[in-house]
Amino acid sequence: MRGEVRCVLELEERELELTVRFAPSHPLALPYVSTPPNSPAPDTHWIVLYLAYQNGTLLNALKMWISAVTARVESSPQCYICYCRMHPASGRLPTVPCHQCRNKFHSPCLRKWFSTSNKSNCPLCRSKF
Repeated sequence: MRGEVRCVLELEERELELTVRFAPSHPLALPYVSTPPNSPAPDTHWIVLYLAYQNGTLLNALKMWISAVTARVESSPQCYICYCRMHPASGRLPTVPCHQCRNKFHSPCLRKWFSTSNKSNCPLCRSKF
């Protein structure tokens, strides 16, 4: 599509995508920036602001997005059930914490753990979830 840029970042064996669309009336109209719904990418509204109001270049905006996504994924905890930061199927980061040991897990991993072990204990500290 004309006026559209797609940036694909491979991180932890997953492809993360950012799409930037410029209107035919660019720079008078704001660009449209989007990521897939399950993406661990942070909010993209700052990219719109950077491109529209700070005379930012598209290349610099993409570099900043890559840095932000990489930092967010690398700083997130590892799920100790699947041993991944990003869930292999959904690409989501671990969000469900154990109230005792504070380790975070992916919710699908926990569901599978609970159903296969027939217990509702934390996989690490064994306290009740």
